Amino acid sequence: MWFQSIRMNRAYLARRPDLDPPPPFLIYDAYGHLSYRAYAEDGRAPAEYLAGVATRYLGGIQANGEDAESMRALNVCEWGCGPARILRHLPPLLPAGSRVFGTDYNAKTIEWCSKHVARVTFRLNHLAPPLPFSTGELDFLYAVSVLTHLSAEMNLAWMDECRRVVRTGGLILVTVHGDRCVAALSPKERADYEAGRLVVRGMVQEGSRTFVAYQSPRFMLEVLLNGMEVLQHNPSDAPRLAGVQDVYLVRR
Repeated sequence: MWFQSIRMNRAYLARRPDLDPPPPFLIYDAYGHLSYRAYAEDGRAPAEYLAGVATRYLGGIQANGEDAESMRALNVCEWGCGPARILRHLPPLLPAGSRVFGTDYNAKTIEWCSKHVARVTFRLNHLAPPLPFSTGELDFLYAVSVLTHLSAEMNLAWMDECRRVVRTGGLILVTVHGDRCVAALSPKERADYEAGRLVVRGMVQEGSRTFVAYQSPRFMLEVLLNGMEVLQHNPSDAPRLAGVQDVYLVRR
């Protein structure tokens, strides 16, 4: 794949000499491709959507239509940020004074991001909680295709941790393998999925792209997100945050 992408990537860098792309192995580990164009461009629309969600639901937009300079500053974190495909676009879209964080369990990714991505504070987490934040420190936490690579035990543990670090009234957004992904399931897996149980294809390192979990709406609403207010489920205005995965936005 690397050799196949060399010509395409060189041509893109010639048009974008300002781009400082991550090492190829970090791009592939996070996204399963080696396209510099996809890394540089595909995160902008999701970042704009996430910034709009934050200001809409957290009271940032003023009634008189004032611009972002007059909005309340927010603490926003992407858990499982990878090489910051989305996060690198986010800081200028948020109200002035906002703090933006990215966490990941890949130490090499965090090391690269800390040196190459401006206006974001990057911190290392591990496969299991906790996150490096105090209780209620965040206004908005989002995770794009992270729960999709974790076991049932870790799905539950991490959602509890998300509730801990997000303040009351704050927002949590996650994407999961939902109804638009069920064609890949076997009959036995489909039965478990419909019964509200997490379907896991493991036998590989948990947390890696090849460890795959499927979360049905029943599992999400009755188990994982139980007790929180669902504000959006697959909103029509959301760009593809992670392929055809379901999107859930909830209020803590």
